[in-house]
Amino acid sequence: MLGSRRSNYDFVVEILQICVEPIEITNLYHKVKTQHSILMRWLNIALNCGLVENFIGKHQKGSRRSEQSKYQTTEKGKRFLIAWEHVQALLKEE
Repeated sequence: MLGSRRSNYDFVVEILQICVEPIEITNLYHKVKTQHSILMRWLNIALNCGLVENFIGKHQKGSRRSEQSKYQTTEKGKRFLIAWEHVQALLKEE
């Protein structure tokens, strides 16, 4: 979204899309490409709404750390993404 401002919904949707597969916060931060405080604000909202869950995930063998906190989109979050796609399609209708 170079050159345009992202809406609040854009942040939540992007977080949900990225977190469909479990992801560590550092990797999420790099993929969202925004300020840490903005990411944390919208991630916390998604967590509080039950759209994303936080859990301890196992690292692959050979990793220095055996466990790392990860984030993943919940079933509710996946339903939100589907509903959002429907809203976007309605807004594009003529």
